[in-house]
Amino acid sequence: FGVLVHSKAEGEFQKNKIRTSTKANVCVQSLATPLFTSDHVYDGHSEGVLVEKKGVGKFVQCTVSGNTAAGVRTLSFGVPALIDCTISAGAAQAVLSQHEGLGTFNDCKMFGCSKAATVEIATQANPTFTGCSVLSEANNFCLHVHTHGLSVWLESKLSDSKIDGVRVETYGDPTMTKCTIDDNQGSGIAIWDCGKGTVSVLCCVLFCRLLRYFLRAHSRFGGSLCMLFVLFCSTIEMTFSATIFTALRLW
Repeated sequence: FGVLVHSKAEGEFQKNKIRTSTKANVCVQSLATPLFTSDHVYDGHSEGVLVEKKGVGKFVQCTVSGNTAAGVRTLSFGVPALIDCTISAGAAQAVLSQHEGLGTFNDCKMFGCSKAATVEIATQANPTFTGCSVLSEANNFCLHVHTHGLSVWLESKLSDSKIDGVRVETYGDPTMTKCTIDDNQGSGIAIWDCGKGTVSVLCCVLFCRLLRYFLRAHSRFGGSLCMLFVLFCSTIEMTFSATIFTALRLW
């Protein structure tokens, strides 16, 4: 490891370059609570940041980039807090949370992944993302939730995938509130194989905007009736909530 913090240890790390480790560049375990501020964690041969075994850790304005495995990986009740961080993937995910991994990501930017989804959630993991931007610059998903993975998304944007923006399958169950899912070349949200989830306000912006455009372009119903449909679509865009994806396989 480049930095290993464990067994309730603390410590502060500021403006360091942590790189090219054989194992994770930064590993936090066993109730350790270090603080990393403005550090650059990069070019590791495994994960950039690994938080596991109930490790905690706080990362503020850090940059994680170019690691061989996931940029940030959480598992076994690891619960890091990342604030205003930039996580750009190397060959794997920007963020991978699995095996009951937790964590909070606030105002983070996640992008760039050559072989996997930008963010992947699986196996009872349940991290929370607030105000985040998730871009997929390759032929993969912005967000992939599968195999009983959970996750909570608030006021985040997921865009620029060359396929589906969000893919949910095999009992994945995310909750998304006030998110924007747009500019994806496949479906905004694709549900497969017993996937489900809950969406609230503004998540399905692209679908509603397309429906409004269609109604305006095909006003065979007459001016007043068409405007009534447009108003209805605008209302859906603002109040679409508590929808179980399992019933919407048409996506």
